[in-house]
Amino acid sequence: MSGALPPGWRQGTLADVIASISAGVSVNGEDRRVRDGEVGVLKITAILRGVFEPEHHKVVAPEERQRVACPVRGGRVLISRSNTADLVGTSAYVTEDVPGLFLPDLLWSIAVREEHNPRWLAYLLADPAFRTSLTTIATGTSSTMRKISQSAFVRLRAAIPPRAEQNAIVRILMEWDCGIAAAEGLGSASARRVSGLTSRHLDCFIPGTPREDTSLPLIPLGEAFDERDVTGHPDEPLLAITGERGVVAREEVDRRDTSAEDKGNYRLILPGDIGYNTMRMWQGVCGLSALRGIVSPAYTVVTPRPEVMDGAFAAALFKAPHMIEWLRRYSQGIVDDTLNLKFEQFRQIRIRLPSLETQRRVANAIHAIRAEADVTARLAAKLREQKHSLMTRLLSGALRVPLREAAEQAVAETAHA
Repeated sequence: MSGALPPGWRQGTLADVIASISAGVSVNGEDRRVRDGEVGVLKITAILRGVFEPEHHKVVAPEERQRVACPVRGGRVLISRSNTADLVGTSAYVTEDVPGLFLPDLLWSIAVREEHNPRWLAYLLADPAFRTSLTTIATGTSSTMRKISQSAFVRLRAAIPPRAEQNAIVRILMEWDCGIAAAEGLGSASARRVSGLTSRHLDCFIPGTPREDTSLPLIPLGEAFDERDVTGHPDEPLLAITGERGVVAREEVDRRDTSAEDKGNYRLILPGDIGYNTMRMWQGVCGLSALRGIVSPAYTVVTPRPEVMDGAFAAALFKAPHMIEWLRRYSQGIVDDTLNLKFEQFRQIRIRLPSLETQRRVANAIHAIRAEADVTARLAAKLREQKHSLMTRLLSGALRVPLREAAEQAVAETAHA
């Protein structure tokens, strides 16, 4: 933080907080959960969401068991010492020992000195402002992987509050974590409800499902869609197609722009069209466009025939789990990374076609179901955003915990000791 520190705080480094840093070793293993009598080693994904998820592990091969080191201990902070530029330094707090699980070489286990709260350190390492400093010390020649050295890590500067204020900060942020967890729980329940209700509404139109309505005509998609293979509009706005949000402006997508400088062969997409990722349609990466623009040649653009197919209904149908199975079945390629669904294959897929009135009624029902789930997702995202802002202010001393609360906490701890 800039300016003078609050009373009782001091400027220091992580070396003033950390008692020890331990690391595991790289071992061979099988990618499954441990069974009785086995031991496991964490995957780096165990901490990628900022919370400790011990189910992310693999089983250590029997001949490698004598090599494992650094068991997972409660009260420690785990941090990734090597990862991509965006993920290096990701950390999580471990609440309790996990017998039979050990660390890999890419994770450190940090123990703090007795006069500090390990959860406070975990929040500090996760603070967006502190992570900026953390990522700047990561080095490496690879374009994708970065590494943090222990010597550079422990030299990072930190504003260190007294233990009582650390504890008070932790209590406040843990309350926010509880709220976020509750919102995410609601979001997960809503997502399961969306999946179940969507299948209930749409499975009757998909061949081979128990609910298939065989009274409806069975038609190939080629009778309901035309391909829009129009290029030569390089000055149109650049759009992207995502699995979650459908067709959006390219600048709204949080990833590196790899588009070609010459966009003369980019495909035109208009409002009412459906665009899909030719190599990811079997994963549901498609959307109904409300925008006019151009998309990469990696996408296919199809236009619903208005006298046959409602676009919103079709977009929902293409995300139904059983329909995705058909999309995958018709995609061509040897392995997942090479599967592609060009229009020639797309047009051969068959569906049970209801009336336009039924299509619109189903599309409206699914829209309402998804709108409810979107509310809970936005709530969780907003809480996370607010927590990050609060975290930065609390951990820098810009926002103080009420001194009375911190003092009462210190008295309580002294009495307990």
